[in-house]
Amino acid sequence: MSKTETVESIFVSWAHAHPSWDDERTSHWESTVFSFVELVRSNGIYADVDLYHLSERGIDWTRYGPQAIEKADMVLIAVSDAYKERWEGRNRPTEGAGAAREANVLKGIFDQDQSIFMKKAAVVILPGASAEDLPSELYCLPRFKVRALDSTDIEDLLRMLRAQPKYKPWPVGEPRGVDASDDKDLLHQYRERVRARYAHLDLQSIPVEFEQHRDIELHRLYIKLRSLPKSRQSNHLQVSPDTSVEQIADEIRHIGEQQWQAFHQEPTKQQHQIATPEEVIQRGENAIVMLGVAGAGKSTMMRALAHECAEIDDERLPLYVQLSRVDNLLAQRKADNLIDAVLLLVVRHIASADKRQRLKDEISVAIDAKRVRFLFDGLDEVHSSRMEELREDLIELANISGNRVSVTSRPTNYSFLSGYAHYEILPLRPTDSQEFIEHWFDVLYDMGSERAMGRQDWIRDRVAWLNDQLDDRPQLRDISLNPLMLTFLAILAGEEPRGNLPQFRKDLYREYVDRLFTKWEGQRGPDKNLGDELTIGDLGGAKARSAATWALNRIGVLVHEGYYGESPETMPTEAMIISSLAQDSKANPAFFGETPENLPRGLLNFWEQAGLLNTYALAGKNWYLFRHQTFQEYGAARALASEYSSDVDGLWGRLRPHLFKPGWSEVPPLALACLADVGADVSHVLSPLIKTCESKEERELLLFCARCIAEGSNVALEVREALLAELARIANTDYEVEDSLRSLVSVGWSYPNQVLPLLERIVESDSRDWRKIRAAEAIGKLGSRRMAFPILEKFARDRSIETGWRVVAAWTLGRLGFKETAIDVLKVLAYIEDDQCRAVEAILEFGDVGEAKRILIELGTGKARGWWLRRVCEKLSEIDRSEAIQVLSSLIGETGVSIDDQLYAAGKIGQLSK
Repeated sequence: MSKTETVESIFVSWAHAHPSWDDERTSHWESTVFSFVELVRSNGIYADVDLYHLSERGIDWTRYGPQAIEKADMVLIAVSDAYKERWEGRNRPTEGAGAAREANVLKGIFDQDQSIFMKKAAVVILPGASAEDLPSELYCLPRFKVRALDSTDIEDLLRMLRAQPKYKPWPVGEPRGVDASDDKDLLHQYRERVRARYAHLDLQSIPVEFEQHRDIELHRLYIKLRSLPKSRQSNHLQVSPDTSVEQIADEIRHIGEQQWQAFHQEPTKQQHQIATPEEVIQRGENAIVMLGVAGAGKSTMMRALAHECAEIDDERLPLYVQLSRVDNLLAQRKADNLIDAVLLLVVRHIASADKRQRLKDEISVAIDAKRVRFLFDGLDEVHSSRMEELREDLIELANISGNRVSVTSRPTNYSFLSGYAHYEILPLRPTDSQEFIEHWFDVLYDMGSERAMGRQDWIRDRVAWLNDQLDDRPQLRDISLNPLMLTFLAILAGEEPRGNLPQFRKDLYREYVDRLFTKWEGQRGPDKNLGDELTIGDLGGAKARSAATWALNRIGVLVHEGYYGESPETMPTEAMIISSLAQDSKANPAFFGETPENLPRGLLNFWEQAGLLNTYALAGKNWYLFRHQTFQEYGAARALASEYSSDVDGLWGRLRPHLFKPGWSEVPPLALACLADVGADVSHVLSPLIKTCESKEERELLLFCARCIAEGSNVALEVREALLAELARIANTDYEVEDSLRSLVSVGWSYPNQVLPLLERIVESDSRDWRKIRAAEAIGKLGSRRMAFPILEKFARDRSIETGWRVVAAWTLGRLGFKETAIDVLKVLAYIEDDQCRAVEAILEFGDVGEAKRILIELGTGKARGWWLRRVCEKLSEIDRSEAIQVLSSLIGETGVSIDDQLYAAGKIGQLSK
């Protein structure tokens, strides 16, 4: 690191205690060091200290200090009499191993290269320490006396870290005949900086304790997004003048339900138009806009594009900027226009004014020569007062022939930019989510200390468990298809998802609302920076977050009852929602005080900007609908539980009429479960519904009770036991077997010790084979994989069992983590005519593409005919189009192949050749 480079990360080396110190002094010194590190971090510099990791599981303290020193740009030594003893080797040999080890590492750096040591280390003398505590060997280092723990007292230290000297020499003047290669070196250095800066994922804005994110390389977790061309559309819908309010609500609800359904389906009719943003850029589009909802991965995508462009010297020079920063410069009149702001931002890291100006000049030349790629991130974060000016600059930039411009924005309130091709970022596919989860645990494996399991077994065990959660909680699908929400889920899961993830869905959703959306959104938008608190109107910090959470729940119940209730007076229009929020907030003066008139509008706008609300203009009114159905239902449940927190019977009276009605499958069990947060017991509500079921209605009520308990409702032990006993009885009958087993599993996630014995009895009974297979699968899902393995393997290999159930048993083995055994069995089953395609699909799911392709080619050119041939060729074309064409070509004119099969082959060849 040169003297003019800024320090981006520091590590604080210190000694915790001295034998002569009492407990009070030891505690005070620890508090002083912690406050100092927090002060440095609050001034925009990443600082690490061992105190942050004291409660971390799996940390290896013999390696922590040396590795932290190696990773940090600079080490600050907080001296004390205890540290001086460690440095000089005068401490007791049984004390202070951590500080002594760090001192030895620093001494090793000095021995290897003294100049590196001088740039690597500095001394801080904190309150409670003195210059006498400085070891003589450290006199050569810069030292900073900190008298009070505030920013003004560490100004000199910050200037050194930021390479911003207080006194600068007068410029000597430009030397004559500067070699032209020097400026070429500047551009090369710029590319290197872009490569280094965007080589890692930016997870700092996700509000969880996860300091290791600094070391996660982009390529290890980055999943390329997919996009579709976006036509200019309007949310202004047309209706006839005589359309009733109820009909309008039905129309919007229908639109919303179509969108919720489409969110989980591939756009098959437009499959040929789907492309990654990288592919779109490679096609040579001059100007593109990528539209994506909050958390769709737009910023990570732009960072990846910048890194990719910087990797190739012949590629255009990447100029990646956040438009919110451009907006700030324009607002402060530090830049005259868009290009001026871009130049200021991309060279701001250079301390030397002369060098900074020369790089600006070189980049200006590259811009004029059309040798750059503009990457503008976050148009939606520009202040409305400057939006039109910036839009005009972007349009003008796109209209200049030869420029390459990429822009990202959220779709909320977006107006199309003329001259730009527009694309919509699609949700992740299930295969993308699966790949991300596997890569995430692969990263976590490297972050821990010694493992009791090998890498693949460790990863497979955790991935299988998390996948089971997503399979058995279909309501979590929205979370798994949004990159930000999936990343948050993976970070929450951590190394041990069974212990780290919230046990109940209501608590997981609360983590998303309270910790992700409100904190993350607090850092977005005009004049916002990383670490900024949320502000809504006059409210800030924790109070603003609480108000936002309250508003989300209130909007949730208003919208849900508006579309799925029976009262036309509560239709979820903008005016109705704002009026209700205003009325409800005034009824709570203890929290809101004197409610400003613009607060309800600000709360509604906040959630719309966060991407959780859609708005539609119809019949002169704005109507609201949640983008994700699951958060609408959660908000409604939380609001109802809060309203009836001390009145369980009142809540049940409100919910009971809606049971089993369209749109109400999730709200009642979630609402009753939310009462557990205030200690309310709902046994007297559920107990009358649990009985020996003799009718379909009674079974539906029993399954509803299972849902309530699985979601976290507070009930007496005897109520839960009665429920499980009846579910187990039904699982041994021929009615609602699948539903009862699923309910046992859902309750079993929280109460495995009560559920596992019931499932084991089913396996050991005289039940039918398929029922035993399903019960064994449930046992495996609830954590007893080793118990499930011999049962499932026996069924998979038993030739006396129906082939279809053998495939199910083998498939289940693979999903529980025993992929090698599953593939071994499926290779045999793939040649049995009734189920060979299902067997091949399972082999594909478990990652053996080569084996699946070999089987399909052999079947396609062998005995497969009729519908069987069609299934084989369809599956093969998904894996390898050219191989499928070859197989189909071999069938045309072949003796023994029917005319219908040959016609199918010819048509399919034409389709695949397009």
